[in-house]
Amino acid sequence: DPSGALRSWRRDEEACTAWSGVECSWIHGSQGFRVVSIRLPKSLLEGELSPRLGLLSELRVLDLSGNRLSGLIPDEIAQLPKLRSIDLSSNRLVGRIPT
Repeated sequence: DPSGALRSWRRDEEACTAWSGVECSWIHGSQGFRVVSIRLPKSLLEGELSPRLGLLSELRVLDLSGNRLSGLIPDEIAQLPKLRSIDLSSNRLVGRIPT
């Protein structure tokens, strides 16, 4: 993260509402805030996408375009029932977005 886009992220924060590029909402019945959007385009992010993205069950928007991400797109992305918009363009990713 050479551009410092993730500088505000802290493991010890209970709610992700203060994280740059991340939108959270209180989801009724979940007893807490959940990630609904990740928008980090052109943030100079490098590395592979984590299969743990599949754990973000309330995620609706994922925009990681224009970074330096590489490797395969994890199959777990297909397990996101509410995902409506995904932009992984202009990276070094290989393969297809899982259906």
